[in-house]
Amino acid sequence: MNMSIEKIVIFILCFIYNFTVFAQDHSTMQMQHKQVEISEGVLIPQINISLTEDTITGFNLHIDLINYQIESPVYKNPPVKNTINGHAHLFINGKKVTRLYGNDLYINADLLNPGVNIVAVTLNSHGHDTWTYKERPITASVTLDTRKDNPVIHSFSSSPLNMDSEI
Repeated sequence: MNMSIEKIVIFILCFIYNFTVFAQDHSTMQMQHKQVEISEGVLIPQINISLTEDTITGFNLHIDLINYQIESPVYKNPPVKNTINGHAHLFINGKKVTRLYGNDLYINADLLNPGVNIVAVTLNSHGHDTWTYKERPITASVTLDTRKDNPVIHSFSSSPLNMDSEI
């Protein structure tokens, strides 16, 4: 398969995956967690995730957030005015791997398949409900191909960062 056709096929697969998983039902990835709509008057959380190759093996995940306090339920604080707090869930290829209580996480290479993988993060309340805005989960994903020198091939966010937003 030539390179441009391969890129088109990967883009179409990523689009279909993101549309069907994130924009619609989302129950498979949510491990049957309920969804909770963000209240009126609350600033909408914004999320972006990035993956960089670790210097030894695996990948380092970083989550950029605006209008969201990510924290452990044990040490939770009252939310900053007009924002919400909670934690995040990490999914790799549709399977929930762990909870996140901070912005950075090392992902062991053993958790990834050889080739194309989808790493996704959802924002969740401390009751594990998925935060939604206009009935869509607040989520971000990165599609990567571990066989490539530049493995990240696609990024998606249901609520991308807007640096002009209030924090």
